[in-house]
Amino acid sequence: MKNYLLNCCLLVVLSLGCSSLRFDSPVVYEYRNKGMGVNSKLILDSKDMTFTYSHLFGLITQSSHGKWEKREDELILNSDSVLRSGFIRVQQTDNFSTPGKVKVKVIDEKTNGAVAYAEVSFNGDESKLAITNDDGETLLGTNDITSIGVGFLGEYYTWDFTDKLNGDLNILLTPKDITKAFFENETWKFSGRKLVAPSGLVYKPK
Repeated sequence: MKNYLLNCCLLVVLSLGCSSLRFDSPVVYEYRNKGMGVNSKLILDSKDMTFTYSHLFGLITQSSHGKWEKREDELILNSDSVLRSGFIRVQQTDNFSTPGKVKVKVIDEKTNGAVAYAEVSFNGDESKLAITNDDGETLLGTNDITSIGVGFLGEYYTWDFTDKLNGDLNILLTPKDITKAFFENETWKFSGRKLVAPSGLVYKPK
């Protein structure tokens, strides 16, 4: 009965077209497909405007958390920045250790460990791949480099340089984490009491 009244109140708020949602306790939206083994939940808390998200598909699980806001009939989700993955940052050293060439070291930014067997290319030419050794290092045959690419575990990351290189490169890699969902201004749509995800899945309030 309590959940029924809560959902009714939520429906009234939406129908009035308010710019934000307010409710006394978190509201749970759920999508379930037993035949496909899918169970997905989005929980909205209006006290601190936070959300938590979980998605189970067979043996694969994904989760996220962050902030939400409502704009007319849209729900905007932004995950906490700590969940962002699948990107590189590049730092230059003060000089070249080998004249005319660039020494590259690929480092896992989260563990600070060397990334071995990463594929490094430059200037968009993937035909000239250099593979990092056990120390995460490799040597590129030129220092005339305008962009760098790193392939690792099926993902490919790029970085463009605006100025001419003046030293060797340390590439800080944050590998993509498939267990974490990262939402950046992701827009969900309200449809009556339901929520429609960008994927088209329809979530119902519990």
